[in-house]
Amino acid sequence: LADMPNKLTKRVGDKIWWNATDDEEIDEYKYYFNGKKTKTEEAFFFVPQDTKAGTYILEIRAYDKAGNKDVKHVTIVVR
Repeated sequence: LADMPNKLTKRVGDKIWWNATDDEEIDEYKYYFNGKKTKTEEAFFFVPQDTKAGTYILEIRAYDKAGNKDVKHVTIVVR
């Protein structure tokens, strides 16, 4: 998750994507945004339509097939 900046400014509906690489191949991601946890195999999400303007923390966890994980926190400013 090294490609992720520490802060992004986005609008409702905008796509946020990430890239994770690992020798064991990434198996899944979990991300936490505005109190909601989501598990996915996709390396992106869209800022939900019901998100109010403000500052949020996006936590992304990447898990490889061996069970290792990488965690990244990104400040998301929603306008």
